[in-house]
Amino acid sequence: MRKYSLLLIIALSYGSLFGQSITDRELNDLATKLVDKVNNELNNQNIAIADFVDINDEPSDLGRYIAEELSFNLVDRTTKFKVIDRTHFRRLMKEAGLGDKGMVDPASVQKLGRLEGITAILYGKLIPTSNTIKVYVKVVHLEGQVNEATVRGTITRTPTIDDFLGSGGSKQEESTASQQGTTHRSSPSFVNENIEVKVLQCTRRGTTVDCEIEFLSKARNDNLVLRTSQSRLVDANWNSYPASRVIMNGMQSSQQVSQPLAVNQPKRGIISFGNVPASLSTAQLLEVNCTSLAAFTFTAQFEHIILKQ
Repeated sequence: MRKYSLLLIIALSYGSLFGQSITDRELNDLATKLVDKVNNELNNQNIAIADFVDINDEPSDLGRYIAEELSFNLVDRTTKFKVIDRTHFRRLMKEAGLGDKGMVDPASVQKLGRLEGITAILYGKLIPTSNTIKVYVKVVHLEGQVNEATVRGTITRTPTIDDFLGSGGSKQEESTASQQGTTHRSSPSFVNENIEVKVLQCTRRGTTVDCEIEFLSKARNDNLVLRTSQSRLVDANWNSYPASRVIMNGMQSSQQVSQPLAVNQPKRGIISFGNVPASLSTAQLLEVNCTSLAAFTFTAQFEHIILKQ
């Protein structure tokens, strides 16, 4: 037997796709990369797409959603191989007495493939992190045993994706953190050299948004300068809302304030943004401009920040 396998490791990063649905754009890119890698190897094959599973190999609403969307995108991008309709695939599973669990069980699908003319299977695994979801996808040709290619892509964790995750997403994240020996933190974080920057929350006051930021020096005593210049909120249409005020240690300024940082002792500040439309509930991008005592300037970037009322 020959097996072509494709492992796509998607470490979901942020900030490259705006305008149309970010998830749609990223799934489009993923499908394109997949087709580019396996189009010739799967020529004249019938490929079935199984439900994606979580870290515990259990099906999920998000797994079914990603499988459906990827199926649609693959059909739209190639005529060399045929993607089996997932409704038909699900019916075959149930008629064979395999039920929905069979949609994610490689051994069951391979048995069905020999009976129904399915010659290749696509499997996927989803592993959420604090701001991203890692996705592992494998394409197996049922008559072979050859690892064919690896492709990397990205999918952003959005409010819609979180809706699909629901309570199951929290369990997956806790399981992932436990396996890695870490505790999951919900606050988005950014690290540059020895400085860690975290967004604790962003709260709306009319058309003003105040973001509470925490700073931590991990390696040595330092000094952090927080600037309004080049700090901004960005919406999905790439409209930018610049910072108007910064506050640290009881001092406030329309330009910049500074705060000494003792090693491993976090300090907090507030950065305010004005003229933010009331309709904006989630910022696609938050950029915070900083400088440390070591004379390096950096911009901490955070994606999909919820603006609390």
